[in-house]
Amino acid sequence: MRNARLLTAAVVALATVATLALARPAAAAKYCINSPTCVTRGGIGLGSDANALANALANAQNSLGKDTVVVGPGTYSRLGGFSYLSSLPDNPLELIGAGSGQTVLANPAAAGNGSTLQVSGAGSIVRDLKTILAPGGNNTGLGDQRRQRGRPQRRRRRRSRHDQRDGGPR
Repeated sequence: MRNARLLTAAVVALATVATLALARPAAAAKYCINSPTCVTRGGIGLGSDANALANALANAQNSLGKDTVVVGPGTYSRLGGFSYLSSLPDNPLELIGAGSGQTVLANPAAAGNGSTLQVSGAGSIVRDLKTILAPGGNNTGLGDQRRQRGRPQRRRRRRSRHDQRDGGPR
């Protein structure tokens, strides 16, 4: 009888520990594409081409919790573009390039209805990269922060000393 109680208590304790382990928040993962520095700092190196980037985004999407994908310099071109589409709460993505002139994502077939990059997930961040479309494509989303209502903001013209002297444009 005493052994049965000990066994029951052990099973209950084990079940409690397992439940607590599964209930804790998911650990954030960092995936590295063409970035040795990212790997050195503890990230998971997945390769250095466009397919590796697509795989990193898929891994992050399927891994609960905030994940980071660090993309090193280069042009990553892939038919169909790149996507991270999550409707789950607390599953944001941080996609970080090496700089808008250094990390470029492209979709050579993006003309018409295609897209180069799609990211959905509350709290997601995309920074330090550039996306390009094939000729005829339409860019929507964050885009150029200087644009408002589809038109570039007007920049003030600097007046020269000549303009001030003769009453020219102000």
